[in-house]
Formats: sequence, C-alpha cells, structure tokens
Amino acid sequence: VRLKVGSRLVDAKGVSKLYRSRARISDLVIILLAALVTVVAVIIASPLVRQLIRLIILNLRLMLGT
Repeated sequence: VRLKVGSRLVDAKGVSKLYRSRARISDLVIILLAALVTVVAVIIASPLVRQLIRLIILNLRLMLGT
C-alpha cells in the first residue's frame, strides 16, 4: 500500500518515519490545566465533594496539631 504524503508517494510503513510525534511541554500544561478546571468545577458544583474536602482538611489539621 502506498500513500501520497504531500508531494511524495511513500510506502505505508514509511509514513511513521516522516513525522515524529513528540509531546511538547506546552501541550501537557494545557491538558493539566483542563483537568484542573474540570476538578474545580466538580468541587464547586457538588456540596458532597465540598464536605469531603472540608473533612480531609480538618483531619490534616488534627494530625498536624494546628
């Protein structure tokens, strides 16, 4: 099987060698920010999650003695 990539005709197995798929740091940061926004939205929208977070914070304060 041959594919036309741009102006070149290449073997299907060789297409992966033409393009290097490397994750950039900026792409990873965008994904992490999107995940963080989603988690914050769930926390804001759910009273049960807010209560759970308050409970965790209280337990941490008790463990640390503050």
